[in-house]
Amino acid sequence: MLITLLPAAIPETAFAGIRGPGKYAGVVIFDRWKSCILFSGVYLMYISENVKEGLREYEGQAILLDALEVRQPKNPGDGLITKYKVLGPAPHAASHSVVPTVPEGLVLTANGPFDDRYFNSWVERQLALLQ
Repeated sequence: MLITLLPAAIPETAFAGIRGPGKYAGVVIFDRWKSCILFSGVYLMYISENVKEGLREYEGQAILLDALEVRQPKNPGDGLITKYKVLGPAPHAASHSVVPTVPEGLVLTANGPFDDRYFNSWVERQLALLQ
């Protein structure tokens, strides 16, 4: 009977991605709700409200961060960095770049039912980074 119940005792979360303390590279983004995110491709890490202002000067830049304390819910999802140390600019790899190459003459125009000056200025800054 013990062998029969053993598979039921192993949590399914054992196969999910664990986001713990360590080094993370990504772009610092402050969204329209003034939350801070370290964005790295398909992964993102939230930065705690208590420590996010230390990253304000890196907004829009790719950095390397040593996350000293990270919280992640039991049902794995994105992590919350509560203590960190900025190590400097993110390393550039030949096969992967945080900022993609944009073909000359490419223009992105977004129209929507919103009038959010903070969001629009953020989009303009992001597009300027690509040029």
